[in-house]
Amino acid sequence: MDGTACGIAAFWTLFPFPILESQLLNQKLGDSINSLAELHMRTHLAVYDAVKSTSFDNNKSAHQSHVSRLQLRFIASLAETRQLLAMSKFQIQIDGRRPRNLHASLLNNIESVFRSVSLVFYATRTFSTIESEAASSLWMNELRRVASRNENVELRTLSVLSICADAIGRGHPLPPFMDIPETSSLLEALKASPMDLLSAKHALEPGYAALAAIHASAEIVTDDLKALVRLTGELVGSVEFVDTQGSLA
Repeated sequence: MDGTACGIAAFWTLFPFPILESQLLNQKLGDSINSLAELHMRTHLAVYDAVKSTSFDNNKSAHQSHVSRLQLRFIASLAETRQLLAMSKFQIQIDGRRPRNLHASLLNNIESVFRSVSLVFYATRTFSTIESEAASSLWMNELRRVASRNENVELRTLSVLSICADAIGRGHPLPPFMDIPETSSLLEALKASPMDLLSAKHALEPGYAALAAIHASAEIVTDDLKALVRLTGELVGSVEFVDTQGSLA
């Protein structure tokens, strides 16, 4: 028995690949989601800067430069993670689990969030082309007022991304009762505005098309967040509190 145990230990010491590769892939996914969270935060800071300023200059915006660097870093991280995923199809499954499809779904999910966040960023540039006269319109002034009062960089979205990144990277289960935002706080404020800023009656306003694109992208991000939490739970599980009768405690 001792000889068998030593032989098994020696085998996994010499050939740890099946275990370590899956762990490494999880860590890379977690790192990618963390990068995505920072990118999301910086993008929304750039949005608020663009909306609030009447002289927004893309070439001089610190947030714009930071977002561009984060995009490149995320793309590089994504490529590395995809390479690991491609190699994982040769992995020997020793525990009966086949998380490769989950890894692929998670990767596609965070890439979808990245595309939506990038669209928000590029739509933001439209505000820099608005002429000074249009920038002082009632619609733009109201948009600027709403943005000034809601600059919280979507903290609930950041929390969800950070929690999922940590759960995947460390292999920890998700906490119970995840607070997934139904929509972004900025969109909630826009809809609550007395001017109904997203109404089609403002379609001719300079900047309306950009705001509509931001609106659509934010809705996609919300749906992707729900999918991210679901996929993360399938991969690492989630904490559940139940009593002896099986109901929530």
